[in-house]
Formats: sequence, structure tokens, C-alpha cells
Amino acid sequence: MKRLALFASGNGTNVQQISEYFKDSKEIKVDCVVINKQNIYVIERAKNLNLDCFYFNREDFYNTDKVLNLMRQRQIDYIILAGFLWLIPDNLIANYDHKIINIHPALLPNYGGKGMYGHHVHEAVVKAKEKQSGITIHYVNDKYDSGDIIFQAVCEVKPTDTADDLAANIHLLEKTYFPKVIEQTIFLQTTIEMAKQNVINNIGGPFAALIVKNREIIASATNTVTSTNDPTAHAEVNAIRKACEKIQNFDLSGCEIYTSCEPCPMCLSAIYWARIDKIYFAGDKDDAKSGDFDDSFIYNQISLDKADREIKSVQFLKEMGKEPFEVWNSKKDKIHY
Repeated sequence: MKRLALFASGNGTNVQQISEYFKDSKEIKVDCVVINKQNIYVIERAKNLNLDCFYFNREDFYNTDKVLNLMRQRQIDYIILAGFLWLIPDNLIANYDHKIINIHPALLPNYGGKGMYGHHVHEAVVKAKEKQSGITIHYVNDKYDSGDIIFQAVCEVKPTDTADDLAANIHLLEKTYFPKVIEQTIFLQTTIEMAKQNVINNIGGPFAALIVKNREIIASATNTVTSTNDPTAHAEVNAIRKACEKIQNFDLSGCEIYTSCEPCPMCLSAIYWARIDKIYFAGDKDDAKSGDFDDSFIYNQISLDKADREIKSVQFLKEMGKEPFEVWNSKKDKIHY
């Protein structure tokens, strides 16, 4: 279970939406709300959501470890900025590297920086007669709105739109995407951490995967090729085997797979055979190639005629080879897959 702290400075609309989204999650829990202003409506929201709410002033934030200590005491895994207007202090940045996530109401790197929040952003976008705007979900570093971008979504800005019209469209994007992208980011980042630990522990290659159904992790696995002497023991294949055993079904329809790297041809085939709905991956095949896991040879081999492949294929007993399929086709009680 990953634990979230939500930082807020105002009304708390995103606090409400995030908390409601994760209310019944078995994987992610909103633990508390941290505020930097008194007498703001998010306090009432936190109370209604049965969330502990903690106030810290500027001195607490920038000149003490009080906030950091609270995060440690409550075993917080991720900090989510849900309308929080202060720059995050260095002690939190250092201890939550790529574990602090913010949403910005524009398409960064445009319309970001100090003072660019809420209505200030929408007014600037409308004044500049932009044709589109949107949201940017990003990691937080020691500068305003300059951390690595995780996700962006776009909306049209019509010539007749006012700043209020744009704000309404942006709020809809926030509601639609922010909680879900937080969840997806945590799942995918978990596979990256698993893959790194897999290398450190000499279990196998730098790969890991999760399979999720109905927002619940039903299987997790790493690459175990070298520790099991099984060249097919890739993370995705191992995870598929575990998931199928867990649900007692070879059909993983309705599931999503999160993997630390783009699946190789074998794993991609297994994912298709398992009927998994969607793949989320971090590194790609070029990143894998940099670690001497180059799949381009296999991709090229597949496209070749059988006679031209590196491993030669020899066919004989063709007529007899049809017989197993005749038995299959005539069997009345076979289980299709």
C-alpha cells in the first residue's frame, strides 16, 4: 500500500477528487492533507473526508524539518501537490526525488513559473489568443514548473472563450486525468524500482512488470532468466503466469500490464495471447539496446521468409502434421483460447 500526502493552499477541489478516487483502492491510500494557510475551505473538505489535516507556516516549511518529519512518521511514499502554491523546500526534494507530483493548468513549458497559477494562467492564455491549452502533470524539483513531464492533455481554446470558460475546461481535464495518472505513475514507477533491485540482487535482467485488474495489482514479477536458467522467464511472461494462476483463467481480458521497459517480441506475443487490454511501459527498445538487450535482430528475423532466417526451419511430415488439428477440430468439449 502506497501512502499519499496531499499538499493544498486553497479550496481543495483536487484534494476532494483524488481522495474520492482512491477511497476504495487496495493499492494507494490518501493519508493526510498538509496546508500552508489557515481558514481555507480544504480544511472542511479534509474533515468531511476523515483525513488528518496539518498546518505549517513559512518558517516551518523552509527553516525546519517539521514537514519532513511528519512525512516520515506517517510513512508517506508520495507527495501530491493539489493546488499548493509554495516552492517545495530542498529537504523534501532530496528525500522525495521523483516522488512529488504536481498538476499545472497549462501546457508546460509555456505559462509556467512563479506567479503562474489558476486564473493568472488562463488570463494569459486567452490574452495571447492561443488555440489550445491543457494540463501538465509533472514531477517537482527545486524550480517552479520545471520538473520532468509525466503527462499532458489538451483542450481547444475558442476565439470567444473567456478565462472563466477556459478554467471550466481545465477543471474537467484535471478531474478526468489527475487521479488516474497519479495511480498509473505509481504503478509504473514501482516496476522501475523492482527492476533496479532485481539487478542488485542478481536475480535476472533489469526488467519488472505488474498486472492490474480493476485497479488492483493481481501479479508482480521480475526477470529471472539467469537465476532459473530459463530464457523465457522474462518479467512480463512471469507476471502473466502468476496472474493466470491467481484468477484461475488463461484469459486476462480486463487487465492492464505495467512494465519497466517496452516488451520484447516474445513478451508482446504473450501479452496478445493473454488478451491483456493495455500496455504501459517506461524504457523503450532503444534503452534496452543500450544494456545489450537488442531485440532488433528478432524483429528483423520475423519479417524474413523462413528460408532466409538465421535459424533454419525444416518442414516435413506435413500431411501427418495436420492430424492434431483434425483431432482438435472434431473434439466437442474442447476449451477455446
